[in-house]
Amino acid sequence: MAIDTGVANFENQRLLLRCARNEYLDGGDARRLCSKLNKLLTNQGAAVEVELASNA
Repeated sequence: MAIDTGVANFENQRLLLRCARNEYLDGGDARRLCSKLNKLLTNQGAAVEVELASNA
């Protein structure tokens, strides 16, 4: 994903961000990535709902 942070690319958009671990990403890393993406998308104008999988 490439985002121009100088523009509100997701203004008035509602997004669901689901985060889960897998064989490449452990639970802590999944939560950290989800947190960073949430901040990035929120700063871009999105209303972000975060869902952490029970395995995250």
